[in-house]
Formats: sequence, structure tokens, C-alpha cells
Amino acid sequence: MNATAWIFLAVFWIIVSIIIMTIGERQREKTTMTKIDVVGRCRNVPNKFIAIMAAYNEEVLIESAVRSIYDLRIVDNIVSLLVVVNNTTDSTLEVLEEMAKGLEPGWLRTMNIPVEPAKKAGALNKGFDYLRDCYGNDFVNYGIVALDADTVMLSGTCEKAKEVFRLHPEAASLSVDYRLKPIREILRGRKPTLIQRVLYAFQRIEYAMERTFKEAQRPYIKVLSGTCTVFKASALLEVDRYYENVWPTDSLVEDYSLTRNLQALGFKTPGSNATSLTDAPMSVKSLYKQRYRWYLGTLLVLREDRRGVRDLFDYAKIFFQPVMLLSQLAVLSVAVLMLLGPNPDTLSWLIPTAVVGVANLLFFLRNAERDTTVFEIILVGVPFLLLFYALFIEAIYIKIIIDSFSIKNTRNVGW
Repeated sequence: MNATAWIFLAVFWIIVSIIIMTIGERQREKTTMTKIDVVGRCRNVPNKFIAIMAAYNEEVLIESAVRSIYDLRIVDNIVSLLVVVNNTTDSTLEVLEEMAKGLEPGWLRTMNIPVEPAKKAGALNKGFDYLRDCYGNDFVNYGIVALDADTVMLSGTCEKAKEVFRLHPEAASLSVDYRLKPIREILRGRKPTLIQRVLYAFQRIEYAMERTFKEAQRPYIKVLSGTCTVFKASALLEVDRYYENVWPTDSLVEDYSLTRNLQALGFKTPGSNATSLTDAPMSVKSLYKQRYRWYLGTLLVLREDRRGVRDLFDYAKIFFQPVMLLSQLAVLSVAVLMLLGPNPDTLSWLIPTAVVGVANLLFFLRNAERDTTVFEIILVGVPFLLLFYALFIEAIYIKIIIDSFSIKNTRNVGW
């Protein structure tokens, strides 16, 4: 078998992998409580909204996040914001207390939890209980905007949610898409290094390509965005009634687990073209930590609680990642050998790699952001540059597969 055949064989396995993954994405979450008319009790359309966020060592970003919501309080009818400060060792709480002096009295509320073993999920649950007690019987009629403390909310989010809730009474939430920005570095006035620019560009490319898959999922998002999602309070109350907490505290990926619980009760979890801005990891270490938690948390959830065909595909897809890794390494290795060998076959190398490069470029440009740079287009279009980032991501998959065999308890594995 010559080098060209090896390249086409590797590309074939990559295509097969993508097809298998796509089939899994098209499956629908199984409703496990079909006899309970939970959805029928939650067909209201909220007109007022309460925002809630958990903040952990966010003294740099918290002001921009709070300010973005405060500026929208009239347009989106957000009556208050509760920030649950938890496990913090910096001056996040002091920044919030100082901010509150210049805002509308009573609009910004803070709750300080010095030690919260369940971290973000535990903080959100305590905040939710506090809000339920504050608003009493009227709480069921509100919408809940849950967002991260490193996220900037954009105008029109709550209006879009009301529109979706009117059109789809069975919807429990609206997942808000997000765009990456180096918000922390901008606020600190730092100029990004070359490595940071490359890492940031790779992430923007990755998210743009993922948005194509999300378009196919859109009426039924698999994972509600942890950065910003609008819920019906009535739906979250039902989750709290049937499960131990609203945000599961025994999961590394509480947003994914909450999505699954909503769908199991019969709710729909649509996505939308509403957007927010969220801080991007700007170091290899922070990106690794983020993805390790996401991938390991997803694997553990699927391992312990598989619900139907879609979960089976998702679980198998994680273990199929090494095949993708080996296939792409094979393409890279054979191409290098062809170019460095005694009789370089440049044309045979150029054709398949050019096809892959053009396909990637078209896939990327379909959902690229308006401020896409020439640098990002080069990273996508030049053969094998994007491959190095893919190898990094898939290597994390291999690491979490290995680590998962030794993990029996998911509680408190990372942030």
C-alpha cells in the first residue's frame, strides 16, 4: 500500500468518525417521566426576570459582569441580581459591596459563603433557595437568568426568551450562545503574547465550527450554556421537587446534568441566536483544566446514568476519540514521510491535504464571527496547523478515559 492510499484510509476513518458522532447528535433525549404532567404546570411566560450568578475569585471580572446586567435592567425587565460569593480568597465581595453603593438601592444582593464544598452548584442552589424565600408565591411567575461571573450579558436576551416561551410552552429554558473574548487580559491592560494569540484563535475557530452542529440541534440543545441561560422559575421548582437539587452537586458538569433532568421531566431545552461574551482561557494550563473538567464530567455522567440511544452514542463517542487521534497522526506522519522521502510525491500529498484544508475553511466561515482575522483564516486553511490543536484536545480525551477508571466518586473532582 503506497503513501497516498494510507492518507485516504486515514481520511476515511476520520469521515466515519464524524458520521458516527453526527448520528449521535441527532438522537433525542429520552423522557423518563412521561406519566407526570410536569410540563403542563409550567406553561407560563415570565415578564420579569431575576439574575443569579456564583462568583469564585472574580475580583477582576465581576464588575463588568454586574454592570452588563444592570444596564439591561429596564430593557430586559431584570428586577434584581443575586451574586453568591463562594470559597473566595480575593476581594470579590468588597468589589460588589462598593458597586452596590452606586446602583439602584436593593437591586444588587450578595450572599457570602466562605466554605461551600459543592462549589458552583452548591452556591447556585443556596442562592435559588434564598430567592424562592424572598419572592414567596410570586416566585413561580419569574424568569431566572443564570450566568457566570466572567460573562457579559448582551441586550435582548430576556426578550428572546419570552418569545421562545410564547412559541414553545413546553420549553423550560433558553440557552444563550456565547462568543469568546480575552476579557480578563483586556481589563488588566495586558498585551497578549504570541502563544496566547494562537491559543485564543484556535478556540474561536473551534467554537465557530461547533456552532454548525448546534444549528442542527437548535430546537433541542444537549447542554444548556453555563455561561448564560434563561430559565422559567416554575420549571426549576419542578426540578427541585423531583431531584435533590436544582443544580446537581455530585456532577462536575452541573449544567449538563441539569439539562438532562429537565429533559427527563418532559421539558424542551431550546437554543437560540442570542449571544453573550465570556472570558477565554489564555494559557495552556487554564484551557487544559477547563476541558479536563468538561470531558471527564460528561464521561462520568454518561457512565453512571445512561438514558436511551443518544446517551449510548455520546458515551461511545468519547471512547472513539483515540481513533480520531490515531487517524490524524497517520495523515500527518505519512505526509511528512512523503515529503522527506527519496522520491517526494508532492502532488499525491497536496490533493488530499488541500481538500481537507478547503473543507475546514468552508466549515469555519459558515459560522465565523464578524471580527474574524486573517490570522485565524490562515490557521484553518493551511494544512495541519489546525491539526496540532485537535491533537491537544483529543489527548485530553485519552487522559480522562484513563483517569475515569480510577474515579468512583465524582464529588469535588476539580472546580
